Amino acid sequence: MHRIILFVASLAFATKFLLPLPSAYLQDPLPPVTTYSSQTPSSDSTYQKLINSITVLFNQQRYEECLVALKKANALKPDVLYIQERIIRVEGLIAQQKKTQAEYARMITMADEYFGKRDYLNAKASYQMAIDIKPDDVYAKEQMNRTMELIRSHKAQNILYDVTVASADKLFIAGEYEKAKREYENASRILPGEAYPKEKINAIIKIRVDQQVREELYLEAITAADRYYASRSYQRALLEYQKALQQKPAEPYPQERINELTKILAELAALEKAYKEAVARADLLFSEIRYTDARSGYEEAQALKPNESYPAERIREIDRILAGIAKTNADFDRFVNLADSFYIAKNFIRARQNYQLALQIKPNESYPKAMLLKTTAGVGEQQANELALEEMDARYKSVITEANKLFAARTYEPAKTEYLKALEIKPSETLPAERVHAIDSILGALANQKALEEDYTGLIASSDKLLADKDYPAARNGYNQALALKPTESYPASKVAEIDGILAEIARVAALEAQYVQAITSGDSLLSANLLTAARGEFETASGLKPEEAYPKTKLAEIDMALQDIAQQQALDKRYQEEVATGERLFTDKSWDPAIAAYQRAQELKSSEEYPGQKILQIDSIKQEIIRQLEIDEQYRSIIAHADELFKERSYDSARIEFARAGELRPEKSYWQEQITEIDRVQAEIRRLNAEYQAAISMADGLLTGQQYEPAREAYQDASLIKPTEAYPREKIKEINQILAEIQGRRQTFDKLVANGDQFLAFREYVKARENFQQALELFPDEAYPKEQLRLTNVRIDSIYRANKADYDKAVGEGDGFFNTFEYDKAIDAYTRAILFLPMEDYPRGRIALIRKTISENAIADVLNTPVVIREGEELKFPFEPVNIASRRNNFIYLKVKNLSDHNFNVLIRYGQGDQANGGLAIRNVSTDGEVNERLISVKDQDPWYREDNNWISLYPQGGDIEVSFIQVSRAIK
Repeated sequence: MHRIILFVASLAFATKFLLPLPSAYLQDPLPPVTTYSSQTPSSDSTYQKLINSITVLFNQQRYEECLVALKKANALKPDVLYIQERIIRVEGLIAQQKKTQAEYARMITMADEYFGKRDYLNAKASYQMAIDIKPDDVYAKEQMNRTMELIRSHKAQNILYDVTVASADKLFIAGEYEKAKREYENASRILPGEAYPKEKINAIIKIRVDQQVREELYLEAITAADRYYASRSYQRALLEYQKALQQKPAEPYPQERINELTKILAELAALEKAYKEAVARADLLFSEIRYTDARSGYEEAQALKPNESYPAERIREIDRILAGIAKTNADFDRFVNLADSFYIAKNFIRARQNYQLALQIKPNESYPKAMLLKTTAGVGEQQANELALEEMDARYKSVITEANKLFAARTYEPAKTEYLKALEIKPSETLPAERVHAIDSILGALANQKALEEDYTGLIASSDKLLADKDYPAARNGYNQALALKPTESYPASKVAEIDGILAEIARVAALEAQYVQAITSGDSLLSANLLTAARGEFETASGLKPEEAYPKTKLAEIDMALQDIAQQQALDKRYQEEVATGERLFTDKSWDPAIAAYQRAQELKSSEEYPGQKILQIDSIKQEIIRQLEIDEQYRSIIAHADELFKERSYDSARIEFARAGELRPEKSYWQEQITEIDRVQAEIRRLNAEYQAAISMADGLLTGQQYEPAREAYQDASLIKPTEAYPREKIKEINQILAEIQGRRQTFDKLVANGDQFLAFREYVKARENFQQALELFPDEAYPKEQLRLTNVRIDSIYRANKADYDKAVGEGDGFFNTFEYDKAIDAYTRAILFLPMEDYPRGRIALIRKTISENAIADVLNTPVVIREGEELKFPFEPVNIASRRNNFIYLKVKNLSDHNFNVLIRYGQGDQANGGLAIRNVSTDGEVNERLISVKDQDPWYREDNNWISLYPQGGDIEVSFIQVSRAIK
């Protein structure tokens, strides 16, 4: 206010002393020329013209030009005092005009500053003063109109703010926290400097965090309980369901499980009693060696408790005992049966041996003992029979021995007689019969030998005659027939070999002639076809077969001359091809100058070939393009370097222009694109921060202009929190405190600050409490109460930090760990716990906001964007294009679901490809508050999500209707 008063005073001074003189004074004409004329007529004429122009210029307030004319007139008539007075007067008017212009400029500058600070009331006053100085100034009038529009808009914002806050308060009281939060956020956007909406938003967040904590504890207990229930750890499951019920006493599911488990545990106790009784009965029967009955008892116990090992072990032991008894009985029966069979066959010795073995197994059995007495009587009779058999064996052996001697001496007829005698002694023996048969065969073969000798002699004689007549094939055939009759004879074999040699020589001579003729014929044919090398080979073959023949030698000389000519041409072709190949290789390696040299050498070898010249022209074109590209690259690097410097200097707009220029030169490069993206991000962040700060300052300035000093001071405090390094909010706070001290008195301001501090302290708003106590002490530094309250506030802040800092750090550390491994759902849980420990810390809130922003910005599949209702028991699939496999790491399913029923229930989420479901998970206990549940569900560790080309997500509500309004697949990228 005091600044406004001073400003009005200065304006009044300017109005009185610096504004232009009245028009009547300015239009005072100069005296006529005749009054002063003392010069020549020519001089008077010039002087009069000057006087006339001076009058016009003076009336038009063109004082600078008027002064020039006055000085000229004074030069013509230096003794005219009135001209000299008018010069002094005009110089004063010029000075006055300059001061007026300076004051106008100062008013405009001051007004523009107020306008920039959104201090629209002071801006209005300053623009009005500028208009008073220059009533026709267009700029001042336009700015005055803009300022008035903003003042009217500001008043409308206050009204809209009050309506929005009232609506939010009603929703808060009704417990509709999410709707209330949205309304408070709307109010805060209308007047960003107001603390009340922010405080209510924080209160709602705390309420929702408490609800979320209870929800998480409930889900944790339910999950553990379900796991124990599935593994039949019923007692531990009961404890976990009881924990869950403590978190949600009205939830039916844990109560149902508790009732079920109470009944199960009672049944298990009865089962345990029956089991122990069955085992006791079976143990008694086992001790009494009643194995079969004991086994039945153990089977009964095992049926009661199949997982118990003791009954099964006892059953296996009984089975081993019974198996041993069964084996003993089987062995006894086997030996007795064997002994009985020997006894029936009257082999009493063997029968006696087996009866004795049976008695060893069962010594008390009577049957083997009785049979042993019977076998003793039969042993004597059997021994007599054995003596007769021994005598027959001796006679048989004697006859067989003699027969074998005769057979070995090839006296076949006597040997046959002895073998027949042996058959009479033992007709069942096979050896005598086999030898008789063999002797008959030998005697038949001897009779055939004589006839064979006669045939052999005849074949040899006829073959010798055929050989003498040079009938080689017929002679060879006869010798082979004789050799077949007597394979061991050497004569026919030698004759066959002799004939083979003769036939081979005849064939060789014939073959040589045929080969020679063939080689000559082939050589001539190949030579006619100009196949020189092949023809030369054929003639060389012919000359080798018949060295004395001249024809092949002549042809060879002719071919050698032709080949020499060809070789020279081929050498030239080879050098040409080598140079071209060198050029091609160097061309591929982009060694342009060596490649040109190679192509030039090739062109010198074959000047008629066009290809080397074409390649040389192509390389020249490439080199020119390379030079052009190098120039572009140099320009690109230069522009990028300049842009980087501008970026470092934070000249973002200029840097962006330079990066865009670089992109025009090298569109394919990514660096300039990344830098433009980064500049856009930085400028957006700067604009956001500036907008928030300016909104807060604007609100505070408006409140200050409206003389609402307390709300203005709080608004400046909020602005100072946004930009702690800015001096302006602190200066304004100090100014407000001075104004309040002047208007209300320092003591009243002091009392208000202390009361505010006490109130903030009561609400545990320790940072704001500390600020108020510190400001109170600035007014009265020696006051003890604010010092004590400030000390108490700091102690409580320190106490909270000491008590909760470790838990806070642990929660933040867990959150950071989950954040760094892209487990964003767990990270949000951890950061939320951190906020509960130290609510004054901004870091966890910033990380949660960053996670949600990251998830939103890195969406890779928009599955659903419009609300859809899914009825209870109905599964609804939502198709989408399969996510590229390179983007399937660290994926989340982000969805918004609202419970349309009056009770909590689970929603099953599945995903798959075509008709095949590949995986899924569950959202437990969708709340019944009527609000949209935002869920961030991690599928990063589910292999079927990564491995399969999943193209649908389905939702299946288990117990009620739901409305799903948003499904999105996103990925975690820092």
